[in-house]
Amino acid sequence: MNPMSLNSVCSHFAVACALLLICLPIRADEPAPDVESPRLPDLQLPESPPLSRFDAILERPLFSASRAPADEVDAGLNGTSAEELKAQWRLTGILLAGTEYKAMLRQRNGRLHRVLSTGMPLDDTWVLTEIHRTSILLQAGDNEVQMQLLEPRDTEPRATASNRTENGTGAAASQPDAPQTKEVPNE
Repeated sequence: MNPMSLNSVCSHFAVACALLLICLPIRADEPAPDVESPRLPDLQLPESPPLSRFDAILERPLFSASRAPADEVDAGLNGTSAEELKAQWRLTGILLAGTEYKAMLRQRNGRLHRVLSTGMPLDDTWVLTEIHRTSILLQAGDNEVQMQLLEPRDTEPRATASNRTENGTGAAASQPDAPQTKEVPNE
């Protein structure tokens, strides 16, 4: 297409658009034609159930791995004696965060762990009062408990081949078989 014919086409198109605008006047003062809009049904939200219906959902913590209710998780933590506290909790670490010492405790038969600073409660009864290099001191009223970072091990000797007892039949207790070696041919 040559440039002359392109100009001719553009000018014819411009004239056609101008005629169209003249023939179809648009008036802003005329209302739009009445188009009947469909009637929507009267929508209302259903009545909410009572909040007590959601108590079971609220009891189970959303971001807890066990999703066990808080009462079950904290059962037995409150009002414990010194012996029960030592049997239930173990001091797993002492760390220095900035200028502040913190104690890490872990529940022996559970998944709970705590990182406490001096003055923080372990439960409703016991409060961490002192942190030392290898131990901590917890206090509940007049009672105090010191927990060691390294607990003493059981000093009883372990059973070895030389001190095993007989199995009741007059023969020595059986030992597990030694692993058998298997020869593999080279190919």
